[in-house]
Amino acid sequence: MTTTANELLGGGGVILRSSATCEDIHARGQLESQSFSTKLVGGQAHSFLGRLFDGAAARHGDVAVIAQVYSSPELRVHLSNEKRVSKTMNEWQYDQETNDGISQPPAGCNSKKAPLPAEDAPMLIRRGAMQHDLRLTLRRLGRWATRRSNRRLHFEIVVSSGRLFVVQLDYEKDYGGTDPRKTSLVYKPGDMEGALTFLQRYALGEETPFAKLNNIGDFHVDNYTPPHRLFWIRADVFESAVQTSREELIAEVERVTGGRLVVREDRNLALREQIPGKNLFRTDTVTAEQAIAQTEGRLEYWRSKSIPLQQVCFIIHGFIPARSGAWAHYDRNQQRVRIHALWGLPDGLQFLTPDEYEYDLATRELSERIHFKEFFLEEAADGKWLRQPISLNATRSRVLPASELLEIARISRLVGNKLGSDVHIMFFCGVPEAVGLGEVLPWYRERETIAYEAKRTKRLRRIAISSLQDLEKVGEIDAAGVVLLLTPEPENYRNSKFLQRVAEVANERGIPVEIQGSPLAHAYYVLRSSGCTVFTSFAADYERVRSKREFGKLVRDLVVQSIIDRGEQVVSFRLGADERSSALMGKLLEEAVELVGAENSAAKLEELSDLFEVVRSWIEIEGFELDEVVMAANEKRRRRGAFLNGDVLVGTGAKAGASLKIQSTRNYDRLTAPSGAADTLRVPIARLGLIADGVVSETALPDLGVTLKLSISDDAELILQVVTNPAAPLDPQQGDLADLWASRPA
Repeated sequence: MTTTANELLGGGGVILRSSATCEDIHARGQLESQSFSTKLVGGQAHSFLGRLFDGAAARHGDVAVIAQVYSSPELRVHLSNEKRVSKTMNEWQYDQETNDGISQPPAGCNSKKAPLPAEDAPMLIRRGAMQHDLRLTLRRLGRWATRRSNRRLHFEIVVSSGRLFVVQLDYEKDYGGTDPRKTSLVYKPGDMEGALTFLQRYALGEETPFAKLNNIGDFHVDNYTPPHRLFWIRADVFESAVQTSREELIAEVERVTGGRLVVREDRNLALREQIPGKNLFRTDTVTAEQAIAQTEGRLEYWRSKSIPLQQVCFIIHGFIPARSGAWAHYDRNQQRVRIHALWGLPDGLQFLTPDEYEYDLATRELSERIHFKEFFLEEAADGKWLRQPISLNATRSRVLPASELLEIARISRLVGNKLGSDVHIMFFCGVPEAVGLGEVLPWYRERETIAYEAKRTKRLRRIAISSLQDLEKVGEIDAAGVVLLLTPEPENYRNSKFLQRVAEVANERGIPVEIQGSPLAHAYYVLRSSGCTVFTSFAADYERVRSKREFGKLVRDLVVQSIIDRGEQVVSFRLGADERSSALMGKLLEEAVELVGAENSAAKLEELSDLFEVVRSWIEIEGFELDEVVMAANEKRRRRGAFLNGDVLVGTGAKAGASLKIQSTRNYDRLTAPSGAADTLRVPIARLGLIADGVVSETALPDLGVTLKLSISDDAELILQVVTNPAAPLDPQQGDLADLWASRPA
């Protein structure tokens, strides 16, 4: 076998790759590959094959071995539009790593308007313009992929000797999981009418020594009366009832809650300094009998703290069948409500990625960031918390409907205005109508909040921390360039010792902490108040998009009035006659960008009609008739031709003789390339067509120590980006304008 392979592959370096019939994107990296810098050696190949077939075949079905020519890659690249990294099929993320292990932060590209690659030609990457060519080629590869498949993909790519090679392609697959939008919510109502022997039902406005009860009164505002159904019992009364009338107490708890309930505890307001209120005891959802047994165990705890039992109470309520949970922060000065939400239990917001919403109360507009959500926290039938994977088709669905968002914003503003301050409230959301608690239920108001930080500015190696045992290993690692990524097991979500130990280790070693959950939730507050530097995984690289939409664009004559007719607020002005020609030139370029990005005949026809209308309006503004312009154009076409052939004039000379025609399409890229010298960048207007087609132009200004990058966004905005390290000069073998002119025939 080795002799035959060496002959077929030329006798140089060889790589053996394995591929299984049942292999998919989740098995990536589980099957082995091995490279040989020189020709195959029989013993090495046989050893590799033995390991491969002994271990992999049983797990992945039939396995084949692929032998390829191997050359050391200059760059390894992963390109993906999987749902975890991309909102749409056309948005791609790519990571790259050099052969010596140096990696760059993930970058994005959009394939929607990219030209298709030539399928019969290699994909070339110039050494002197590697990042420019890589991005352009990846966009084209993404366009090719989306044109041929409606499934999301992951490419493994290498760049070697100036060429880009795709070495592996995997399809994203849905492995099930739970669709939290469709989970059944079990609910059994309690009997609220019978007399009470042991418990007290909390009456709205009743003053008690316990903050968790009194806080419900904060939610009592104009046009909203809290529908909470809470029962409570002081710990000393509870102890007496357990000792003398245990069964009767269990029966009463069962009756008022419906048999599925939660018990929480609180201490007297006077004990706030001595006994912090964060993460006091609460049960899972349990039966009445289990609730009494677990609560009984807390009596000894309070005695060990030398706290009189009459200073403690237990709060009891039936299970609330909510589809999702949310934290909302109302900024009274800015008149905005920021909302983070996730399916399942609200506690999941501490460590699992939520959706972000922001409602502008002044303009009544909503902005949102719908994230990829991999897990949610669910309560099992026995009351235990489970971190459930979310089915792929739901991972990028919005958690809250508009009706719930608006109700959360309304209640938050009413409460904030009543209290005369910003407020920070936790809500149960998606509560079934039959429960009688309202679509959203404000449950808890946090008294203290901390403004959250932006995304980290440099790439850090993540150390996953799920348990206290994981934290013990942190002392053995190099603290430089790492971050503790919290991925706790569900039993640690309300374990105050876990967060306390995380804070201790992070501060001792000087290591930042990263959470995937909401900065509005409890865990973030605890860590920040403990002095930790805390990052959030999903924080934007830039300021959030505010809900007011600003256009600043020239529009057709009837657009402003049509918006007013819809009842929307409009700010507009009309240009003077002397400004309109300049505005139309800009509009012409804007519409040309749209035409370049059109993907089919219908879209191209629409964009051409817009382009034509700009020209027609310009003709009328200049005082001409369309017919006379068409007549002049026809005459000029007869004499000098149209622009159909794509001829590009490189230069002219006095000497008559043979002419040179260059067929490479890359030359137009070179001919229109920006040039830089000293502190000046010159960009030919003709370059804008290529930039609109996805070519990112990079030009170094060595005197300033920067590289300038030009691109055009999907919104027809010209983007100029300044990079501090200059780009390498372009490969002179590609030729520039002077080279092309010099190559003309003598």
